[in-house]
Amino acid sequence: MVSNALQDEEWDTNPYLEYGFISYLGIPLLWPDGEVFGTICILDIKENCYSETYENLMLQFKEIIESYLHLEREITRRKRRELELLESEEKYHLVLDMQSDAIHMVDTDSRLEFINNSLKEWLNKLALGPDDIFLRLFLSCLLKCAMNIDR
Repeated sequence: MVSNALQDEEWDTNPYLEYGFISYLGIPLLWPDGEVFGTICILDIKENCYSETYENLMLQFKEIIESYLHLEREITRRKRRELELLESEEKYHLVLDMQSDAIHMVDTDSRLEFINNSLKEWLNKLALGPDDIFLRLFLSCLLKCAMNIDR
């Protein structure tokens, strides 16, 4: 805090004096890693010994802004991870599509999530679509058979 820059040797050459600002209360803002983001400050054209109320208010602003910076960084990190996951999933599906074996994936409710190109071709030959009830029954039987083989 500088209550009067005209009377402070460290501040008497500050460029804000050219604009008539004499007093200053500043609080540094930090990124979550501790790196300086900037400063939130109050400037006044007259001498001002900012009260504890102003300092507490500035500290509350600091906390809010730094929380936002933390949240913004976390959102950016998660978006980057989500993009990496999508790219990985695309590569995974590409590899599965290149297989000559018929491959399918179902979710926990036995809904079809993925069919590779070999299985699509095979289903087209049988005139079955991904939502066909006979296909669901067939895949369900295959799954049960596969589970019995593993035992």
